[in-house]
Amino acid sequence: MKHISFENTLLFVFYVFFSTLMAYILILSLLRPQNYLIPRQMIPVTILVSVLLFVLAFLWKKLSSKIQNSKHPKTLAIIYPILLFLFFSVLYTIGMLHGDHHPTGDYEILYVSASEMAKRKPLTYYHYFLVYGNNTQPMILLSVLIRISNLLPIGTFPFLLLLSTSLVTGSIHSVNILLGDSNKQWRIPVLLFAFLCLPIYIFTSAFYTDTMSFGIGIIVLALLKTALQK
Repeated sequence: MKHISFENTLLFVFYVFFSTLMAYILILSLLRPQNYLIPRQMIPVTILVSVLLFVLAFLWKKLSSKIQNSKHPKTLAIIYPILLFLFFSVLYTIGMLHGDHHPTGDYEILYVSASEMAKRKPLTYYHYFLVYGNNTQPMILLSVLIRISNLLPIGTFPFLLLLSTSLVTGSIHSVNILLGDSNKQWRIPVLLFAFLCLPIYIFTSAFYTDTMSFGIGIIVLALLKTALQK
């Protein structure tokens, strides 16, 4: 009988707990959705989309295997950075065309407050940060970035959009690193999935708390994994 190590036991317990929790969240999301969504529409659509994704994944695995076994096995490795740069360019261009129009609510409050702090003016929404203290440090960091942008010829919004777009594309590449895909055959599907995620195009130009916390967190994990492997 194969010896089961303590690490494998912990890993098994983690996956059982994680799978149970995700199944519970999925069931609640389908049976009791918010925002006036209808369960009888969500359940069949979720099943249909899941089946479609599995079929596409199966077909892609067959196609990528043929490419890797062909006369040009490095085709996918060449296409991926080109697509990543294309995604960065499209994302930045759409952000510039949309302009410096931040969504209302928390997004606008954070940006306006950071602009006021960068200009050393009193905060209009001072009481907001007394309630939502988690946004205070990102607002201060954003104010520093705005002050840095004032020293550059490109302007504030193009500079912030460049950072935000870099974080988004860096996060997607970091997700591919964290996947542990030794053959790197799933990098292109992950990138194409990001291409089809419409909210990314809307919120990339809105510098907010999640812009830094999610993006930098994923990138740091990928850098740690790379460092440990090397």
